[in-house]
Amino acid sequence: MISIPGNARIVLKRVETPVSFSALAETVAFRQTEKTNVELNNQQIRKLKALGQHLNPTLKVGKAGLSEGFLKSVDEALSLHELIKVKFDDFKEEKKELSPVLAEKTSSELIQRVGHVVVLFRQNPDPAKQKIKF
Repeated sequence: MISIPGNARIVLKRVETPVSFSALAETVAFRQTEKTNVELNNQQIRKLKALGQHLNPTLKVGKAGLSEGFLKSVDEALSLHELIKVKFDDFKEEKKELSPVLAEKTSSELIQRVGHVVVLFRQNPDPAKQKIKF
C-alpha cells in the first residue's frame, strides 16, 4: 500500500505528443498542490463563467506551446486582470490535457473550456487590488 500525503495528488496521463511537449506532461507525475486560492463554490463559478463570456482571448497558445515565456505572460495577465481567456491556436488536439496543466503551472483555477478557448481565474491576494468581488 502506498501512502500519499493529504495535500498531494497523483496525475496519470497517457502521452502521445511530440517530444517538445513531453517535458510538461509526464507519464506519471506526483505533484504537490498549492492552495493559493480559496475553493470556489458553484455560485462563484457561475459568476466567473458569466464574466468570461464577454472577454476576448488575452493570450494564444502558439507553436512554442506552454513554454516558460508563455507561462510568465499568463502569470502576469492573471496578476493584472484576475480572469483571462486563453485560446489554443496550435495544440488543439491536446487542449484537454494542456488546460489543467496550464492552470496548475500558473496556480489558477480552470473555470471553463469551450471549443479552443479556456477561462482561467486567480484572485489577487491583496484585497485592495481585487477586481472581482464575491
